[in-house]
Amino acid sequence: MVVFIVIIGVIVMVVLVIVMIVVTVIVTVVVVIVIIVVVIIIVMVVVVIIVMVVGIMIIVMVIVNVVMVIVNIVMVVVIVVIIMVIVNVVMVMVIIIIITVIIITVTLIVITIVIIIIIIIVTVTIITVTLIIITIVIIVAIIVIIIVITTALPTLCRSCLAAFIAALLLLLLLLFAPAAITLRVVGFFLLFFLFLLFL
Repeated sequence: MVVFIVIIGVIVMVVLVIVMIVVTVIVTVVVVIVIIVVVIIIVMVVVVIIVMVVGIMIIVMVIVNVVMVIVNIVMVVVIVVIIMVIVNVVMVMVIIIIITVIIITVTLIVITIVIIIIIIIVTVTIITVTLIIITIVIIVAIIVIIIVITTALPTLCRSCLAAFIAALLLLLLLLFAPAAITLRVVGFFLLFFLFLLFL
């Protein structure tokens, strides 16, 4: 009867851990997708704002150039007019070049930030899933060792071993802090089934 309870407990624990891992992965993927969408929206907004600023600056420069040409014509100084037109064209070209360089630089910075954020999120997700899998393997191995060893030990030795294994599991829960919530739930159910085993 005790072995049957232990087997049922182990099956329930394994199912619970699998469900938690699936939920963790799904939540992580959703968060990554949301962050990517938000970053894309921010990039689009920044690009639109930059294009609007460039358009306004070009319109202002055109208006300034027209006014300056009119003033030069009124002044009837052909040489001055030619020189001013050349200067205005050069200024417009320089401004366009500067704005283009700024747009390219900002776009590259935003793309780099997005790539870095995605790499960090993927790395954290892989590390968390790896820690959870390692912890599950360790706990399952400990359960198998407990079941194999305790079948040949007297009641007193079983109680001592139960206390030792419980302390070891608590130590594991402290060591694997990134997966603290999942491990605490697993540890709680594991200690509960150990208590049933050594009654």
